Amino acid sequence: MKKLANRFRIGEKIVLGFGTIGLIFLGVIWYYHGSLRDMAAAYQDLSAIYGARQAQAFAIESRVSAMRSAADRFLLTRDLAFAEQTLEAAAALRTQTAELAQLNGDAARTAAAIDALAEDFTSRFQAIVEAWRNRGLDEDSGLQGAFRAAVHELQDRAAHYNVDRLYLLLLQVRRGEKDLGLRRDPRYREQVFALLEEMRAELAASGLREDTRRALSDEITAYRDRFAGYAERVLAGESSNGGMGPFRDRAHRIEDLLRAHYIPDLETTLLQMRRREKDYLLRGDATYIAAVDTLADAISARIADASVAPAQKSRLLSLLDDYSDFICQTKGE
Repeated sequence: MKKLANRFRIGEKIVLGFGTIGLIFLGVIWYYHGSLRDMAAAYQDLSAIYGARQAQAFAIESRVSAMRSAADRFLLTRDLAFAEQTLEAAAALRTQTAELAQLNGDAARTAAAIDALAEDFTSRFQAIVEAWRNRGLDEDSGLQGAFRAAVHELQDRAAHYNVDRLYLLLLQVRRGEKDLGLRRDPRYREQVFALLEEMRAELAASGLREDTRRALSDEITAYRDRFAGYAERVLAGESSNGGMGPFRDRAHRIEDLLRAHYIPDLETTLLQMRRREKDYLLRGDATYIAAVDTLADAISARIADASVAPAQKSRLLSLLDDYSDFICQTKGE
């Protein structure tokens, strides 16, 4: 190598040296530009991935917001349209995460985590919707609708047994009848007549069935006619016969009819029970449930002790049981 170098002249050596340096310099320049090009390409790829991830993040956030908003509106209104919007937003979120997963490995792992959370949310939300379907999305559907129908029927039937006022008037009639026999004062006859007219008005305004009202009205008329004859004899100074007579039999028949449709304070106690029920639904305080149970037990005992027909008792107790079951299920939720 040394011998070869000695063969070159100084000028040739200089040219050769500069040429070698030039080649090295060109190689360095080529490598620099290649590295710069690769770095620029890598930066562009990274920028594209970052931008795509930003866009996907924004889209996913929008889907999640839409999903939560629709779910909240369903819980407020129980409108199934919002439940459908919630599930549609959840499906759109799953589509969006699938697009995110295609970007790179990190994005795929993030997408998988979001997917799992979205699936959990969807299953829980569907369970809530189904629970509301069973309970009743409004007052006329589901268990709530069945409960409302039962309690309204119970209230309607309660009106058929609200004869407290009629019973009180009958007792006042009987007292006036006996006062007439004792004192022979025409004031008591007029008092009885006035009470009978009040009974007629009360009967017309009552919730009793038409056939029951008709039967009672006929008995009141018969009682009045027979009592009028008795009063005429007593006021004329004849024997009262110990207050005995056909009018007394009619009074007993009126009493029997009333007792067959008499459950003391049923309507009033039922209204008190419903008041406590609504207090519970408004405030969520379980002490109101205890009050409802106490009143329901009182109503049940009164129905059991009443002289109404067994079939009517059975229906009333069945409706009361349906009401109590719904309250218990509501408490369990």
